[in-house]
Amino acid sequence: MLESLYIKNIALIKELNITFNKGFTVFTGETGAGKSIIIDSIGLLLGKSISRELIRSGEEHASVSCIITELDEGRLRTLSDFGFSPDDDGACYFSKDISKSARNVQRINGRPVNAGTSREIINSLVTIHGQNDTHSLFDPKNHIKILDAFAKNADLIAEYTVIYNKLRETDAKIYELQRNDAEKLRRADMLRFQAEEIRAARLKPGEQDALLEKKKLLLASEKIAKSARIAYKAIYSNEKGASATDLLSKALISLENLTSFFPSLEDCPERINEIISELTDIAERVNEVMPDSDQNPTELLDKLEGRLAQIEKACRKYGATESDVLSYLKEIMQELDEMENSSEILHNLSKESERLRREAYEIADRISESRTLSASLVSGKICDVLAFLDMPSVRFEVTVKRSEVLLASGNDIVEFLVSPNPGEPLLPMAKIASGGELARIMLAIKSVLTESDKISTVIFDEIDTGISGKTSRKVGIKLKELSRTAQVICVTHSAQIASLADTHIKISKSTENGRTETSVKVLTEDERIEEVARILGGINITESQKITASELISEGRKL
Repeated sequence: MLESLYIKNIALIKELNITFNKGFTVFTGETGAGKSIIIDSIGLLLGKSISRELIRSGEEHASVSCIITELDEGRLRTLSDFGFSPDDDGACYFSKDISKSARNVQRINGRPVNAGTSREIINSLVTIHGQNDTHSLFDPKNHIKILDAFAKNADLIAEYTVIYNKLRETDAKIYELQRNDAEKLRRADMLRFQAEEIRAARLKPGEQDALLEKKKLLLASEKIAKSARIAYKAIYSNEKGASATDLLSKALISLENLTSFFPSLEDCPERINEIISELTDIAERVNEVMPDSDQNPTELLDKLEGRLAQIEKACRKYGATESDVLSYLKEIMQELDEMENSSEILHNLSKESERLRREAYEIADRISESRTLSASLVSGKICDVLAFLDMPSVRFEVTVKRSEVLLASGNDIVEFLVSPNPGEPLLPMAKIASGGELARIMLAIKSVLTESDKISTVIFDEIDTGISGKTSRKVGIKLKELSRTAQVICVTHSAQIASLADTHIKISKSTENGRTETSVKVLTEDERIEEVARILGGINITESQKITASELISEGRKL
C-alpha cells in the first residue's frame, strides 16, 4: 500500500507530506485547490510525461517521493529481479527529482535507476485511473495478461513459454541452414581459407610470449656473453691467472696444515670446501646461460622475427591470443561440419521443430480453453456490476480469437470490447466517447479483476464526472467494496462518494506573503460533516444539509 507521499515545489505545492491509511480514502476540496496536482505528482513517479512548467514559480528544482509497504510475494520477486529489496520494515522508497536545467533523476531505495526500471516496478504497485487515462486496462496488448491473471494461467503460460522459445531457436537454426546456397558456398570457401591459414601458422598457446622473451635475450646476447665469460673465469677457470676456486684450493691446503698447530682453525677447511662447492655450482649455472659461440645471433633473430610476424598476423586477423585463434578455428570447423552435414542436420531439426510445434499447440489449446471459459465469466461479472452502476444496457465482452500463428503467449488474441447503447456494435474501450460511461466501465472492470490483478493501490481521479445522485452512491459503494482487497484513493466532487470514505482528506489553498500554497488536512468527524454538506451545494451551509451529510456518513459506516 501507499503509506506516505512527499511533494516539494510542484505547482501550488510548496511542501506536502501526506500519510495514507488502508481502505477507502477520498480527497475533496474546491476546484483549483490542488487535488489534481497531487494526482499528477503521483503520476510523475509512475513515469508519466513531465513538463518543467510544473516546477513551482521561482524554484529551480522539485521532487516527489513515496513509501510503499506490505508487498506481496509477486511484487517482492519483481523487486528482486531488478536487484532491489525492501528495508527491514518491509518498505520500499521511490523518488523523482526534477530540475529546470538538469536531467531528471529517479531513485529506488536511494539508488539511481533508469526511467524504464522505475516505471515497471512502481506501476506493478500503484495505478491511476482518470478520465483521459490510457491505463493498461485500455491497451489491447495488456488485455491478455489481465485475462490470464484472472484465469490463473501462470503455470500453463510458463510451460508454453519454454516450448515456444525452444521452437523459435530450432526454427532459427533451420532458417540459417536453408539460406541461399550460393551464399553458403561463399561462406564455406572463406571458412576453409581461414582454417588453412590458421593451421599453417602452427600456433601453440603461450608461444608468442616465449619468443618475445627469447628475442629480448638475443638482442642482449653480446652483453650476456661478455658478462658470463668474465664471471666464469673469475670464479672457476682463468687462463691468465688464478681463479677464485684456484686460490681457495691453495688456501685449503695451507689451512689443513695449520689445524695441527691451531685446533681453533679445524672447522675452517670444511667451510672453505663448502665455499668452493658453492662457487663451482654458480660457475656451472653461468656456463649454462653462456650463448653458443657456434650460433649466429643475427640469423637466430631473423628466424625468430619471422615466426613472431606469422603469429602476430594470425592474432591480428582471428583473435587476441594464440588460444583465441585456436578457439576460432574450432568454431570454424564446427560450422563447416554443419554445412557439410546440413542435410542430415536439417532433417533432424525439422523433426524437432514439428515435435515442438505439436507440443506448443497442445499447451496453447489448453490455455485457449481456459481463456475462453474465463472470458465468459469475466464478461458476465462485469455486466452485472455495470447493471448495478445504472448501465444495464451496456454490453461488455472479452473476446478470445485464434491467431493464425503461434504467439509468445499462445495462439489467442484477446480484447475487451464495449457497446454503450442497445443496437450499437461492440467497440474497443478507447473509442467510447463519454467520460462518465468510461469511468464506470473502468470501475466495473477493476472491481472484478482487482483480486487477480493484485495492484496494491488504486487511485481514481474524479470518477464521478458525468454522474450524480443514486448513480454516484452506487459508484461509491463499488469503490468501498474494492477497498477490501486494495487500497483505494479517490478524488471526488460527489458527496455520495465522499461520505463512504474510511479516511477523508480535504485539499485547500491559501495565500501567504503574496504566494498561493496548497495544504491538506485529515478531517475529524465534525469536519467531515461540514465538508460533505459543502459539497451538497448551496451558497451557505444549512442545518438540513448537515443533517443529510451526517445521514450519508452514518449510512456509509453500515455499508
